[in-house]
Amino acid sequence: METLLLNKSSLMFHEILDNGDQDSGWHSRNNGKYTISKNKFSKIISTYGNSVNYTFDDGGISNLYAANQLKSNGIRGVFFICSAYTGSSGFLNLDQIKEISKNHYVYAHGHKHIMKKESYSDLFLDWNTSLNYMRNNNFDSYTVCLPGGYFTAYHYKIFSDLGVKYIFHSAPYNFILKILYKNKFTFISRIIITEKFKSIRKINYIGIKSLIKQVVDFFNI
Repeated sequence: METLLLNKSSLMFHEILDNGDQDSGWHSRNNGKYTISKNKFSKIISTYGNSVNYTFDDGGISNLYAANQLKSNGIRGVFFICSAYTGSSGFLNLDQIKEISKNHYVYAHGHKHIMKKESYSDLFLDWNTSLNYMRNNNFDSYTVCLPGGYFTAYHYKIFSDLGVKYIFHSAPYNFILKILYKNKFTFISRIIITEKFKSIRKINYIGIKSLIKQVVDFFNI
């Protein structure tokens, strides 16, 4: 991973959509707290430029729009792909992902986007499948993004065994993960972006909930 990604605040997006646009990923303009308008996205780019990381979860088709907007502003975005849904309705296909990777970073977001408790074996299978997909298509396989921000003792062992080094998550700070799991990995925090987003200096309610969940996850596997 390039050092520049570690030295900037990271913003967390999912879909950039207006009413009437094709549904993307698991969201539409009228559905999903993580969907923001094209106008809002443009304002954020104008405000922060290349001073932050723009990260996108799930691999929805609206990532094409986001990637093009960032490219036109000389910015490299970060796109996280769920391999099980590649080519499905509303999601990027492999050719589109490869096209995005020419100008942006592409990393793993799990295979089936697991956001609930799973057995160790099922969770291992999901991440092993995801990282094999990345390797087989010449993408980075050392960097992941946690679906739903879940990180448990199971994740700790699985990522250790699979050689993961960098972990993007969905909370505004890293200190809880560093205390709970020492410094085995480099954790990269992100600020969750909604249509009501005002400033990277103001941590929203969703971000606070994500911090609390890190502690809950540690004691509940």
